[in-house]
Amino acid sequence: MATLQNLLTSKTKTEVRNQLIQALCGVGHVRHAGTGSGAVQVSGTSLVDATFVAEILGSGEAGNGTATYRYSVDGGKTWAMESATLPLSLDLSELLGVEVTFSGETSTDGLSSFIAGDTYTCQLMKPRFATTAWQPFSVPITLLDIQAEGLSDLTDLIASIGRGGILSLAEGDWLDLIASELYEVTRKPAVTAQLRFIAQDAASAGPFVISAGQLIARDARGRRFRNLDNADIARDGKATLIFEALEAGASHNAAETPLQLETTIAGLSLTPELGDRLIKTPGTERESDNELRERCQNKWGTIGRAANSDGYESWVREAVETVTRCVVLPSETIPGVVEVFLANDSGGATENEIEEARETLRDKLPTCVSARVLSCGERAVEVRADVFVSPGLREGLERAIRDGLTELFAETPIGGHVVGDRHIVSRESIIALIMGLNGVRDCELMAPVNDIELGATEVPVLDDASVFTIQDA
Repeated sequence: MATLQNLLTSKTKTEVRNQLIQALCGVGHVRHAGTGSGAVQVSGTSLVDATFVAEILGSGEAGNGTATYRYSVDGGKTWAMESATLPLSLDLSELLGVEVTFSGETSTDGLSSFIAGDTYTCQLMKPRFATTAWQPFSVPITLLDIQAEGLSDLTDLIASIGRGGILSLAEGDWLDLIASELYEVTRKPAVTAQLRFIAQDAASAGPFVISAGQLIARDARGRRFRNLDNADIARDGKATLIFEALEAGASHNAAETPLQLETTIAGLSLTPELGDRLIKTPGTERESDNELRERCQNKWGTIGRAANSDGYESWVREAVETVTRCVVLPSETIPGVVEVFLANDSGGATENEIEEARETLRDKLPTCVSARVLSCGERAVEVRADVFVSPGLREGLERAIRDGLTELFAETPIGGHVVGDRHIVSRESIIALIMGLNGVRDCELMAPVNDIELGATEVPVLDDASVFTIQDA
C-alpha cells in the first residue's frame, strides 16, 4: 500500500534516466489501481502498439501458487487466460518484446502484497527512435542526461512542496514556513557565545589602549574570538574583556589555552577566565527540524483554551524560554484551581520566571478556572564517590563529573522517572555517567546508597556537599 512518505519522495537522476530510456524503448509507466503493495515491472523493447493489463483474481503472493491472475494485451477487451497462478515473471518477448515481473512480500500484519481486484496497466508503443546504437557521450545520451537532471530536480521540488504542507514531513525552509504560518512558531537561530578573557601586560610593555573589535584571538583548537569592548590597560596591569566568537554555536562555549593574538600587540597576553566566570552568554546551535516540530506539536494542546495540561505547558514554555520543565496538577484543596509547577535547568523556577508565567496564563485561562504558578521543590542529592582514573587524566575530571551530574539532574522530569509505581532518579544512572567519562576506570559510589525517591512536584539538584575523590587507577 502506498504511504504518504513514498508518495512525497523525489526521484534521483538515475531513476529518471531509466524511466526515459524505458519510454524511448516503447514501455510506459506501470499504473496500479487498488490497495495491494505488490509491484509489477515491464522491461524490454516493445515490438507493437499494445496495452498490457494484469488483473489479480485471488489474493496472495507471486511464485508460490497463492495469488491468481489473468492478463490482456488489448486493454482488457479480451483476456489471454481466464485464471492462472501468478508467476514471478511472464515472458512476452515473442508476442510483445517485453518481460513482466511480479514482486512483493506479505506484510508483518499478514496482508498479501497482491490483492484481488487490483489491476496493473502498462502502455506499449513500437519505438520510433532506436536506442540500440547509442554510444557513451553521444548526442542522444547527452541530451537524455540533461533532461533527466532537470526532471529529477523538478520531482525534488514537487516532493518538497508536498512535504512542506505536512508538519511531520516538512524540512528546512518549508518547515520554517509551516511553523510560522500555521503555528506562529519561529525557529530559534544559533546564538554566538560571549566569553570573558583576561588581557594582561605580561612584559611591562604598556600601557595599552584597546578598541572594540581590535583584537582577534585563537585558542588551541582554532576557535576564533573578537573583543566587544574598549579597555585601558596600565603598565603591568590587566583587564577583563568580553570576546565574542566569530562563529555561532555551542562549540565555542570553551576556550583552550594557549590563547594567541592574531592581532599582534607586543607584551599583551590573553587567558580565559576560570570556572563559572568564563561564559557570559552561552552559544547555542540553530534549532533542529525535530526540535522545531516538537514545539509546533506542543501547541496542539492549546486548542480548546487550555482544557488540558499540554496547553498550559506550551504557553508557559513559549513565553519563558528558561523554563525547561513543567507539570500541571489539579489543586487537591481548591475546586476549579490548577497548579502549574515550573523548573529550569538549575532547579526550581525563579520568582521572575514564575511572574512571567502568571502574566502569560492570566489572559488565556478558560472561564471559571484559576491557575496558581509555583516553583518545584528541590531535592538536594549528595553524591560521594571514589573515582579511579588512568594516569595523566585526572585534570578537570571533578569539574566534568559535577557538570555531568548537573546536566543529568536537569534532564530529569519533574517528579522523576516513573519505574512501576515509583518516581526516582536511579543510582545506576549516576554510576553510568561517571563511568562514561574519559579516563575513568572504576567508581565506588558511597552515596546515595539507594535510588532517590522524588515527590510529584520535586526535581533533583546536586548538593554542594558532594565529594569526589580522584585517584590514579
